[in-house]
Amino acid sequence: MGSDLVGRDEELAAITHLLLRVAAGGSGCCLIEGAVGIGKTALWNAALELAGQRGFLVLKAHPVEAETAYSFAAVADLLRPVLDEVLKGLPAPQKVALETALLIDGGNDRAPDPHAVSMAALTALELLAKKRPVVVAVDDAQWLDSPSRMTLQFVARRLTARMALLMTERTEGHGEPTTQLEGERLTLRPLSAGALQQFIHERIGVALPRPTLLRLHEASGGYPLYALEIARALRARSSDLGATDPLPVPGNLRQLVARRLAAISPETRSELLGVASSARPAPALLSPEALQEAIAAEVIGVEGARVRFTHPLFASVLWVEASPAERRAVHRKLADLVGDEEEAARHLALAATGPDEIIAARLERAAARARGRGAPTAAAELMERARELTPEAHRVDRLRRAVDAAEFLVAARSPGAEQLLEAVLPATTGNLRARALQLLAVGRGLNDNRAAPPLLEEALEHVEDPMLELRIRLQLSDPILRGTSDRSIVHAERAVELAERGGDAGLMAAAAGTRAALQGKPIEDLERAARIEELSRGGVQARLLLAWLHLARGSDAGRVLLNSLLDESLAAGLRAHNTVISMLAYAEARAGNPRRAKLLANEFLLYSVPEQNKTGESGGLGIRAYAEACLGELSDARRDADASMRIADAAGFAGRSIQTRGVLGFVDLSAGDIDHAAEHFRAAVARLVAADPGAWPPLAHTRLAIPTLLADAVEAFADLGHLEETRPLINWLERDPTNPWHSALAAHCRGLTAAARGEQERAQADFHEAAERLEPLSLPLDHGRALLALGAAQRRARRKSDARRSLERALEVFEGIEAPLWAATAQRELAMIGGRPGSEAGLTASERRVADLVASGRTNKEVAAALFISAKTVEGHLANVYTKLGVRSRSELARKIASEGVRTP
Repeated sequence: MGSDLVGRDEELAAITHLLLRVAAGGSGCCLIEGAVGIGKTALWNAALELAGQRGFLVLKAHPVEAETAYSFAAVADLLRPVLDEVLKGLPAPQKVALETALLIDGGNDRAPDPHAVSMAALTALELLAKKRPVVVAVDDAQWLDSPSRMTLQFVARRLTARMALLMTERTEGHGEPTTQLEGERLTLRPLSAGALQQFIHERIGVALPRPTLLRLHEASGGYPLYALEIARALRARSSDLGATDPLPVPGNLRQLVARRLAAISPETRSELLGVASSARPAPALLSPEALQEAIAAEVIGVEGARVRFTHPLFASVLWVEASPAERRAVHRKLADLVGDEEEAARHLALAATGPDEIIAARLERAAARARGRGAPTAAAELMERARELTPEAHRVDRLRRAVDAAEFLVAARSPGAEQLLEAVLPATTGNLRARALQLLAVGRGLNDNRAAPPLLEEALEHVEDPMLELRIRLQLSDPILRGTSDRSIVHAERAVELAERGGDAGLMAAAAGTRAALQGKPIEDLERAARIEELSRGGVQARLLLAWLHLARGSDAGRVLLNSLLDESLAAGLRAHNTVISMLAYAEARAGNPRRAKLLANEFLLYSVPEQNKTGESGGLGIRAYAEACLGELSDARRDADASMRIADAAGFAGRSIQTRGVLGFVDLSAGDIDHAAEHFRAAVARLVAADPGAWPPLAHTRLAIPTLLADAVEAFADLGHLEETRPLINWLERDPTNPWHSALAAHCRGLTAAARGEQERAQADFHEAAERLEPLSLPLDHGRALLALGAAQRRARRKSDARRSLERALEVFEGIEAPLWAATAQRELAMIGGRPGSEAGLTASERRVADLVASGRTNKEVAAALFISAKTVEGHLANVYTKLGVRSRSELARKIASEGVRTP
């Protein structure tokens, strides 16, 4: 191991442990952080040397400050050595996305989804890790370009077997690193005086007297690079340092580096300025003489086709000490030398001394190219620079470029779009003003749902382009986001007219599907729209609406369709539409798969939180809270629901605010805290009435959770005897008798109020109707609760045998969907019946079914799959069966069942 690693035994041991874990099939991340000159790169290099010795494939990148504006620069550096190998194994959409992002022949001119590039990078690493462990290594992560940073953070959250991520990042003072990684953080501390002595001796062969060493340690603060440069200066002295002589210490490390550079010839320093200004410096930028002198002075090194400074401070000092005229001259020279259009345009812009339409137009083309490669942040920066360089005589172009830059910022979820649009909006007219207003609506709507509609309505007053008008009207009529109203139907009708004229099959399907959903048309109309869309260019809007309408009727067809949309995305190697993920998460929770729902909600939040999408963050937290409540994880559910509610209330997301209060009520209802549940439901209902007073159109409030909220509220109010509050809610559920789900919930609610009034026969009839209506629907929690209510009513009526059957069926449903709190309630009701169970040996329905399947020869895993329960649940049931039947093995169980006829009913 190199001498640079003196005093870093503890940190190296931590990295070695990570590498051993990864080599054994694990994965992990490590961030080495610390101030400039502390030795981060030395430790990083030593780690890579260790990885190489252990058979790892090492992929590395050294981003520099000049590269931060170049999209996917670090991803290109990391994957370039293995591109030929991995491109052959990528799914076609991922391959095209990566080729386009990295400017490789084979890409196309369409902007790749940045997440498709991220997934391509992840797939590439997974392919490589199948052959040998992989370490992805980045030095100076603070200089990562934005698209590469996003890609690496995406990869870091999804590392699979035999993959490691190792980064260094500079922190100044007490600053926090900008790279957010889940994993080991190694914060490097200054070296001791003894470690510095060893380090300096091994690097330059100097052994300092102890008094001098202690003075050097104090002056350098224990920073290796600083100490080494002071030691070099001491070595260059013609005489020994006296006890009273001052150390050759400049005011700071930058001045010390400047002193090192001053020893190089002016001609070489001038050429090195070009290296410092280039994003991808090649040896050809330097003359042979300058290259040789700089290498001999240990200022630069050559790695393959790249020249790199031995420390980033050399580049910084060269740049700071150059005059503006020298910098512009270097950029003019580089603009002619570099082959990349985007980089050349940047150099021209930096060389410009004032407005220049030729350079502005070139920057605009480079921005379009960057956006086409899926790098909207870089595109926005280029377009903004194009706007700044546009002469006043080209005022219209200047305004258009400002709006284009804002569009790229909105696409990148980057700050600044709103301020830019507000600055130019007063000067815009016509279609450009409509575009600016639409973009402002999109940006503000992410964090304030109330802000978007007025801006979109105003945009319609100025729009001239039919396609832009179509997209604005679709935004205004989206039933999932905006709800239903006469105005939204008018927008949808106009959108259909515009789509028919435009001839775009995908937009036509989206418009027709939106209109059909808003008007409550037969589901066949949406199915036709979805088929048109599926045959077009991969749109999802009509199919989302179709799935949503199926779910609104309690049909599992909606969940099936959403899963097919998700599968399409995965098969293509792309990220699924956000709404697909969020709707599917809710559908899975309702269908009795809360664990999968929670995983999907987490996936959704991975994108919403970093993108500062408050709408998405609130929705994801709310869905996760509902899944957690179903699983009985009540403290987590309350935490997430509270967070979702705070965001929704602050941003004016009325529908989400209502739903989240419903989730909080459901949490308290599950815990048996009826008083607090009623408070949440009362607040939710008040907001519901305020949002749509007395109305119940076919798709009321366009919120799938509202019918469940109403039924839960009726349960709480009825339990407290507040029957006057239940009637309006039941009326709402009864307003659409064609909806099987609503009708079932209405019957359940009527049963709850009848039971509260002591009308037991009526209550049993209503609960029985609800259970029968719910059984064919894929809503097991609702079905189980109807059976539970029926069993409790039958128990109160002293119909013990019927009560036991109903409650055992309810228990079986709850255990099958991992609803432990509701299962416990069913068990308490069973315990109150008294007497002997009606089944052999006291087996519950669930236990009898498990026993029957095990006796038939199935494994625990096969039984779990057949009954849609976990293997752990099977083990628990089987243990109870063994105890109750007095058997000790599977073979004994089979004989017992065969001889005594114990069977699942």
